[in-house]
Amino acid sequence: MNTTTPKNWTYISLAKAGELIMGQSPSGSSYNSVGNGLPLLNGAAELRINGIDVKKHTTSPTRMSEAGDLLFCIRATIGNLNISDKEYCLGRGVAALRVNNKYSKKYISLQLEALFDQMRKMSQGGVIKGLKKEEIGEFKFLIPLDKLKQEKIADIILSVENTISETQKMIDRSEKLKKSLMHQLFTKGIGHTKFKQTEIGEIPENWQVKNIGSMITHVGSGITPRGGSNVYRKSGIPLIRSQNVHFDGLRTDDMAFISPEIHSSMKRSVVFPDDVLLNITGASIGRTTVVPDNFPESNVNQHVCIIRTIRKELLPKFLCYFLQGEEGQKQIWAIQAGGNRPGLNYEQVKSIILPISHDIQEQKQIVNVLQSIDNQIAINRKLKAKQELLKQGLMQDLLTGKVVV
Repeated sequence: MNTTTPKNWTYISLAKAGELIMGQSPSGSSYNSVGNGLPLLNGAAELRINGIDVKKHTTSPTRMSEAGDLLFCIRATIGNLNISDKEYCLGRGVAALRVNNKYSKKYISLQLEALFDQMRKMSQGGVIKGLKKEEIGEFKFLIPLDKLKQEKIADIILSVENTISETQKMIDRSEKLKKSLMHQLFTKGIGHTKFKQTEIGEIPENWQVKNIGSMITHVGSGITPRGGSNVYRKSGIPLIRSQNVHFDGLRTDDMAFISPEIHSSMKRSVVFPDDVLLNITGASIGRTTVVPDNFPESNVNQHVCIIRTIRKELLPKFLCYFLQGEEGQKQIWAIQAGGNRPGLNYEQVKSIILPISHDIQEQKQIVNVLQSIDNQIAINRKLKAKQELLKQGLMQDLLTGKVVV
């Protein structure tokens, strides 16, 4: 901790900032789902980053919060700060800080948020990490002596936080619209008036239901090179792994690289622009994206499947959007759930069926509609990232007295 104290500032501990209330789980026999008793917060399942989601109530509350208390997770997940809007029963995965009236609650909440990284580093408790009351209480932070200055600093930072919240709402609205349109476009198409019933529901009369295998030139995946991560390089040929494949595109911040020699020995899994990539194993099974035109020559490991379409029959992005949608995801999870091992093999990937318009122009229209929404989502995500950097910078400057307000 930096011990340099700006003029008219001081260090205080969380224990001095207010009363710490550590949660204590009530008897399981008191739990109910019909709303009897107090709402129960056991941990991160209920106390989320973006709000409180009550799942159970208890008729035998143990430790309780009051309206206005700062609530945060202290076991397994550390953080998820929320302000209590009413009385809750606190399970052992949650703590409350009842801020002393002589301090600004808004200011204390920001300093508490800033301390979470330190808390995560020191959390203990065996398999499930957690924090003890005395450990939490010992965390110290800088605070101006003048409460009005505390309020002023908090208001500046929280104004940016509110802007971030509004940007997230725009993203959420766009994602909701996209989901609705995906269902509409893959069941109604564009401009159709006649429809028919199929094994995957109603589709335009002149559409067909076909399996992926009938409209591709290649399906396959790679391997983990001999030597595993020991042969990865800081630069070279990108090796796309499941953590790089996301619904919003390829993420390269955790990209592995292999040598040209290893790459040339994995010719069957060379990745080309417009290939559809689908995660076929692990927790991220079903995540899919299309390789962009400007992505360099690359390869994949065994957890990522390449699907290369016959483009005059099936546009890669049309397939990708279908796989991302409700019907595509439902098929993926149904197939892997029925297998002996979690995951998809190539034959199972080829067996996935989708509604298809033989009019490539209609496929393009559908892709363009959904792409326009994705473009807006991407713009707002970049905006949100900039706003979050601004907030981070303000917290570093204003919560330390480095910049005077």
